[in-house]
Amino acid sequence: MNAWTDAVGWDGEWEPQGQLPAGGQGVVKHVRHRVTGQAACLKILSRQSDPERRARFFREATAYATCLHAGIPRLVSSNANLHEDPKRKLFLVIDFVEGPTIAEHVGRNGPLPFDEAAAIVLRLLEIVGYVHGEGWVHRDIKPDNIILRASSPADPVLLDFGLGYRDGASNDFRTEQGQEIGNRFLRLPELSAGSPAKQDVRTDLAFLGGIFFFLLTATSPATLLDQAGRMPHQRAEATAAIRLTAGPALNVLLSFFDRTFSQKISGRFESANAMRKELEAVVHRQNRPASEPEDDLDLVMASLNTVADRELAKNKQRYERVMNVVREVHAEILRKVSSTYRSYAGGHVDFTQGLRNRLGFHHFATHDKRYAPEFLIRVEGEELVVLVDGTMFYRTDVEEPVLDDAFRRSVRDLYVAGLRDLTSGEGA
Repeated sequence: MNAWTDAVGWDGEWEPQGQLPAGGQGVVKHVRHRVTGQAACLKILSRQSDPERRARFFREATAYATCLHAGIPRLVSSNANLHEDPKRKLFLVIDFVEGPTIAEHVGRNGPLPFDEAAAIVLRLLEIVGYVHGEGWVHRDIKPDNIILRASSPADPVLLDFGLGYRDGASNDFRTEQGQEIGNRFLRLPELSAGSPAKQDVRTDLAFLGGIFFFLLTATSPATLLDQAGRMPHQRAEATAAIRLTAGPALNVLLSFFDRTFSQKISGRFESANAMRKELEAVVHRQNRPASEPEDDLDLVMASLNTVADRELAKNKQRYERVMNVVREVHAEILRKVSSTYRSYAGGHVDFTQGLRNRLGFHHFATHDKRYAPEFLIRVEGEELVVLVDGTMFYRTDVEEPVLDDAFRRSVRDLYVAGLRDLTSGEGA
């Protein structure tokens, strides 16, 4: 059935039954079809004169029209396809879903039991995985946008695609990069003003982790890091609630949240399927009888497999990659000056602070006559930086570091200058 209509307005076919909570882009009403009596949910675009809002509204209607899943309301009728005609008062009508939102359900009942909360999120991961497979990113998943149909935890329904995105669905809005989008339930760095990464599926997965956190604690995660640098599950009140409900799954659950709430998007689950499998493992652990700690390899692995440890391991590889290039340049020079100079190396390892390594040359007769600069390699925000003797030397993207011929020449020039000073008697 074609849901697109050329109607100028909505009230020719639909009769209002009452007001519903408003969405971000418009007024929402409970309506009935004047002929069939079908109950539905009507959304009327506010600020109808804004061309960009009209195009976004068409994108939302398109999401409902193309995401044909039981966990997403069906588009019943809309004239948003005619958004370029300013005479049309844009509206969309979707199936009416009876039941409380997750926000209402938790507000009335408090935190949910672990199994019930996990069942809701596992079903949402299936729905969101389907949405991603259709090319969409929702970008506004929050407790107010999920209804439990007939109050059943087994049947959550995802609403409000007002911020939804899919390549080619409508205009690619240039203003979006300069705007902050998302919601107050969980503010994510990639949705901040100026971020170019606003269309990443991992945004939705962080929101779903926030939903699980909310169901278990009745608290919104709000931010990935608070003023003390704590993730949502590390804050005192939340930690107490999680310990109370998680039982034997505590360590694996905390590890799950470590990854869910990673500040760096690269540290999060890469897909809804990967996140679902991890959550299923948490549920399995929660339902298992307690075992002796020394026999429980799962607990040991969970305590090791934290986001912090994974990021530390990544950083170690990054540091070593830079230092290996330095070593290669050093070795090339050493082969040419080996009649007079030997290799000089020193330093210490603390990968939490970066890699600190002293590598250079000393005279074959004495260590006192040497040139051995200290390299400090560390991650600063989204960059991999190299300092030499405390002075900034090089910086590159942390995810895709460029260690090309230009970097090698810089290292070579550094060593040659140091050796020149050394041979002229100016080195120490």
